[in-house]
Amino acid sequence: MTKALDLANGDLYLGLFVGTTDTTLNGVVTIEDGGNDLNIASHDGVNGLKLEGDLVTSTATELNLLDGVTSTTAELNILDGVTSTAAELNIMDGVTVGATDINGFAPKASPTFTGTVAGVTKTHVGLNNVDNTSDATKQTATLTAATKSDVGLSNVDNDSTVTIRSGTTASDVGLGNVTNESKVTMLSSPSLTGASIFTGGVVEKVGTASNSGTTVTVDVATGNFFQVDLASNSGNITTFNINNINATSNQLSSFILKVENSASNRNFTWSSLTNIDWAGGAGPDITAGDGKIDILSFTTYNNGTTWYGAIVGQDFN
Repeated sequence: MTKALDLANGDLYLGLFVGTTDTTLNGVVTIEDGGNDLNIASHDGVNGLKLEGDLVTSTATELNLLDGVTSTTAELNILDGVTSTAAELNIMDGVTVGATDINGFAPKASPTFTGTVAGVTKTHVGLNNVDNTSDATKQTATLTAATKSDVGLSNVDNDSTVTIRSGTTASDVGLGNVTNESKVTMLSSPSLTGASIFTGGVVEKVGTASNSGTTVTVDVATGNFFQVDLASNSGNITTFNINNINATSNQLSSFILKVENSASNRNFTWSSLTNIDWAGGAGPDITAGDGKIDILSFTTYNNGTTWYGAIVGQDFN
């Protein structure tokens, strides 16, 4: 039976029930006048608003979230203190956890997980192209030697010959002041211009000289100091060969000759040596005596046409 109660006209007063025994209203009670309130005091843990005999412990604010919710009273009572929306609460139909459990759920934004998280796939974390394999089983690449085509040199031949553009000069490569001369020849016959200053002693090797028969030969390309022992000669010296004379004009050459005599008392026949000029016209006699030593010097200013002889010292023992 449905009966409309007109609260404005005093059809029903809740005060009728105060202090009386339990009163049960069967059927549907409809309050049609929205201008009047049905105010139920907050529960005291035992008494209060009950649905199907179960005390409702949620507040009115919490209950207003439940518009459209199909959960039972027992299920809804766990929502005391929960701030979820009605749509979120509809998923609670049949849930048996308590409010403490619900409030303990991790938020969707920046959740903190404990224990083992199930259901999360590599796609969820942006690693859908990554396989869960150990380093030992990962595929390895086999390296092959690159070809000249791989590095853009397909037209280059594999040889050791480098051809420089015809006509390239030392100046083209920033070496205009460098002559094409090997280190060996550069150091063996250096050409010095300007004043040369040596801060240490100068040591020279003895040049190459030979003597036999009536001839003495020196090679001025091998040094500036020479020595001969006339014991190797068979007679007086009538030929004096001075080889490899510098041919550059306006340059002089000079050398020193150490002459050691023998028991045969050899001498130089200076009159037959027309390219050697001595002060006063006549050359010196070589000191007689086995082991006697004379030292002579020779200088040319005209590339060997004339050599000027001078005595450095004689009769050294």
